[in-house]
Amino acid sequence: MARDLDNLYQQLTLTNGEETEVLVEGETLEEASVRAERCMCAQLQTAKYYNKEALFGTMRKIWRLGRKVWFRELNSTFFLIEFEYANDKQKVLREGPWAFDKSLLLMGEIDSKQPISQIQLKHCSFWVRTHNLLPFSARAKKLGYSVGSSFVRVEDVEVDDSGCTWREYMRIRVVVDVTRPLLRGKKICIGGEGTVWTRFTYERLPEYCYHCGKIGHSFKDCTSPDANLEEDDVSKLPYGPWLKANSLGGRSRSGINFGSRSTAGAFPAMVPGLPGNARAYHMAHKPHNDNHRMKLAQHEGIAEMVS
Repeated sequence: MARDLDNLYQQLTLTNGEETEVLVEGETLEEASVRAERCMCAQLQTAKYYNKEALFGTMRKIWRLGRKVWFRELNSTFFLIEFEYANDKQKVLREGPWAFDKSLLLMGEIDSKQPISQIQLKHCSFWVRTHNLLPFSARAKKLGYSVGSSFVRVEDVEVDDSGCTWREYMRIRVVVDVTRPLLRGKKICIGGEGTVWTRFTYERLPEYCYHCGKIGHSFKDCTSPDANLEEDDVSKLPYGPWLKANSLGGRSRSGINFGSRSTAGAFPAMVPGLPGNARAYHMAHKPHNDNHRMKLAQHEGIAEMVS
């Protein structure tokens, strides 16, 4: 609606009073820019009703900043988060993603010169695990950046002092475009000697659709024209709970204990829609609960940190 009104106003013939410009001094803009460094815009990615006061109160609690943070509604969709210190804002962004009642909390930097009607939030950072790596050759940091280039951008690749990783997967911090389907994996050609399918799993993945693969709604709420909402067999869908990474266990950097149970469950023998050689691994042990969440109830809302 706001965008439609902006387009309408651009076509109007202005009166003399409307033509008179209001000058905003550079000093005012500079003050706004300094304040914007401590702020970010946010949006809960859901079409369902939620209690905003519960969201604001719960985020204050689970972020554990020890200093003040303010939430201010900008309109029916977006709200402003202002931190007492800019370092706290970076801490929240670094330790994300964050979810509330299974829905992803999208956050982005503030442009002090951008109208609210032009704000678009569609990027979120995730730790992605790349599985089925080859020994030695496919465990270097450089290859992690190559694999991560399929996303919007790579923010970090976790390796040891030798520049490699030796666990069963490599962790890559990437920026995901939430308006597009999640990537389930990537073909890797090593030295032209054959192709390997590298399977992806996402840490702390919130609610997403097993049909279209997009974050922000469940399969039963999918609006895709070819979605079969009556399908109860998840194994027949292109996506599934196997995209969620197992719990990291122990304590996170934010100091909240996530436990150590698995969140992924068993993988199907063949992932629908993927290349023929892309056989997913079965869990070697008995799967635990489908989801392991830390829940903090406050007012009428529930905050979740999905590991």
